[in-house]
Amino acid sequence: MLKLKVEIIINRPRERVWDFFTTSRNWKRWWGADLKKVEPGWEEGAIITWGNDTTSSIIELIPQEMIRIGNNLISNIWQFKVFDKEKTLVEWEVISPIARFSDGGVAYRIELEATLKKLKQCIEELPLKKVSVKKKWWQFWK
Repeated sequence: MLKLKVEIIINRPRERVWDFFTTSRNWKRWWGADLKKVEPGWEEGAIITWGNDTTSSIIELIPQEMIRIGNNLISNIWQFKVFDKEKTLVEWEVISPIARFSDGGVAYRIELEATLKKLKQCIEELPLKKVSVKKKWWQFWK
């Protein structure tokens, strides 16, 4: 049985991290694989269809706090914790009853940590705040 846990601090509020994580089109940027669809949506019982047409289920979900995604081979538990007002601690635990590694999972842990670093990079590349450009009433006629 495999059970690994990695974590990272992302310099953005939890709401921003959660919004990025639950936007399907973002997954290819940090996960490296397409996430085709989540039906009916990001909620317990939903079915996730990956780019290679395999599926996983959302087994458990507490919005902005935790999501457990899995199938009969593997379970991924993501937790999103407020580290401080502007930072989020993301913990990722992978559990597999069938996985066996000759190195005890060391190489796989390195892969998981690299994936979390990519998630952090993608989120932190986004602007801190959305800047809205407000026009004066007369500028609409130009």
